Amino acid sequence: HSCARLLQGGVQCWGGNTFGQLGDGTKVDHLLPAFVTGFESAGAASVTASETHSCARLAGNTGVRCWGDNTYGQLGNNSNAPSLVPVTVVGLNNITGMSVGRFHNCVLDNNSGTKMRCWGDNRFGQLGDESFTNRLVPVDVKGLTGTIGGIGAGGSQTCAIINGAMKCWGNDVFGQVGNGLAPDHNSPVIVQDFLEPRPRRTRTPVPTLSPTAPATSTPQPLSTTITPETQTDTPTPIPTTATATAPATAPATAPATATATRTPSPTAMATATPQVEPPRFVMIFAPLILKDFPVYFNGPNEAEDNDASANANGPLRLNTNYQGLPDDANDYFRFVLPRAGTVTLSLSGHIAENTQNVQLQLRSATDASIQFVFQRPFVIQKTLPAGTYLARVFYAPPGPYNTTTPYTLRIGFE
Repeated sequence: HSCARLLQGGVQCWGGNTFGQLGDGTKVDHLLPAFVTGFESAGAASVTASETHSCARLAGNTGVRCWGDNTYGQLGNNSNAPSLVPVTVVGLNNITGMSVGRFHNCVLDNNSGTKMRCWGDNRFGQLGDESFTNRLVPVDVKGLTGTIGGIGAGGSQTCAIINGAMKCWGNDVFGQVGNGLAPDHNSPVIVQDFLEPRPRRTRTPVPTLSPTAPATSTPQPLSTTITPETQTDTPTPIPTTATATAPATAPATAPATATATRTPSPTAMATATPQVEPPRFVMIFAPLILKDFPVYFNGPNEAEDNDASANANGPLRLNTNYQGLPDDANDYFRFVLPRAGTVTLSLSGHIAENTQNVQLQLRSATDASIQFVFQRPFVIQKTLPAGTYLARVFYAPPGPYNTTTPYTLRIGFE
């Protein structure tokens, strides 16, 4: 879906409306722009549309209102209930900037721009409050001291320019935090080798030449008109044509006339060399989702619809324990390797120790040639390329099932 602010501060949205993200009080998709409830004519300083919710910063920097999906608390009204119309974000009254991420939002609070606050999804630490707990109301980002020059909330990570340096936090599965370390970060860290924008140089004014300005040297006369009584020297502008007339030396001789033409000298004309402004770096923060980063399975327990590969739980977070019950023939789990590396897939618990017909399978989701099946001991260690993989816990043959004692599955990666 898309949203736009009108010239007078009204807001219109259009497109998909499954979660009420158009804010018109319905869940009906709109092929044409529809007014957002409460913003029919004015009231918004800016508006941003995310994946399943939208937010508007109020005119006069007086607060923020959001609408749509609220699964992770991204509406900021201290609840998880979705809203088909705008609701007020709690505790914001002096907002000078706003950035909307996939399931979380951030703002610049206070006139000085020295406090950054975020709320919503925090499974990857993208709120920067040193926790991994989703927040239903705004919380302060910790570790930002100084003047904040810009903010940007992404898919599951956040960044800010602070005192000319770049800091990021949140999901780092693809290295998007930028400090060279893979674990997720729940507080800001410095982006390594960030090139700070150069200060703009002062441009030297270029002299303006007047077309009527006199030449810097006195023009020399090109011709002289002579009469028997007087002699007159007359300067002539450049370029010019001069005529000289002399009296006859004898009555029988006709007067003689001479014409001379002079082209201006190249050195007599002033020239100006065009001044070329040096290149500048411009930082732009836009709340656009450039890549659909994985939203990891919000375990840690198995969901019961994972008995087929198409319904596999996941993607799982690497180096995290997940539990399941062997209550049917198959349990599928999906995980993503952001790069080539060594994977250690382990199965432990009652099912691994006491059941003879349990197997553990590891295979690629896209390459049938990559497939491994193991029985005791249930530890698979393989070096694999980047890609999407499936782990399968299953009975061969099916049953009998243990429906009370869970097993633990862990996917280690280094």
